[in-house]
Amino acid sequence: YTKFVHTAYIDAMSCLDLDPRDMFAMLNQESGFQVNVGAWLVKPNNLPAGWGIAQLTTSAVVEINASKELAALPGKPACEPVAPFLKTPMSAEPLTGESMGRLLCDRIRMPENPTKSLIYGGLLYKKYRAQAWGMAKALWPNKKEVGQITRELTRYMYNGGVGAVGATFERYMETRKNPDESASEFKNNFRDYLRLHYQESTLENPDDVPASLVNKRKEIADYTANIDRTVQSRLQKDASRCSF
Repeated sequence: YTKFVHTAYIDAMSCLDLDPRDMFAMLNQESGFQVNVGAWLVKPNNLPAGWGIAQLTTSAVVEINASKELAALPGKPACEPVAPFLKTPMSAEPLTGESMGRLLCDRIRMPENPTKSLIYGGLLYKKYRAQAWGMAKALWPNKKEVGQITRELTRYMYNGGVGAVGATFERYMETRKNPDESASEFKNNFRDYLRLHYQESTLENPDDVPASLVNKRKEIADYTANIDRTVQSRLQKDASRCSF
């Protein structure tokens, strides 16, 4: 199993021209590299949320199916190992009703998965990274700072949705107290802001926050910090044998 997933991951990252280290810790946080793992929305209808190794939602599948990048992959030499798994797009039907089981299987069924799920997740990651880089570049001209902020925002977007995180970022930038904050200061300040204001625009009364959103805000706010802790823990344990 480990060799199978490892090969699929390396093949997918090579096809997408992504450094395998870019998504490794994030996917470990998302799914633990389990092919058939799933998450469910508690409210309003107990429907599936993210599913498979890349924790793909229906909206993410719709977004990637419509992209030119996905259509171009089978013709790339680097994508030859994964091309057989991309002959048909992943189903983007809503995960409801009698077809739910069949549609969920489309995101976890082997042998096309985990490769197909990783390709979709990687394309989503690259798209969000480009958007995050544009947001960071406009505000932090220092190259190192831009890279750090881009990684932070990309991870938040992958977990919390590009629209919701982007809107929260815009409101944060309008209200932040220190326009000259460093990358490390931004990480701490924006994490605190997400914990209090993520998806605030969806509420009729910002002071009346449902428990489900309180929990989601905590998950989002802690997301990148948990990834960093995982990486640091692994580095400390395996410093003499491997590097990230």
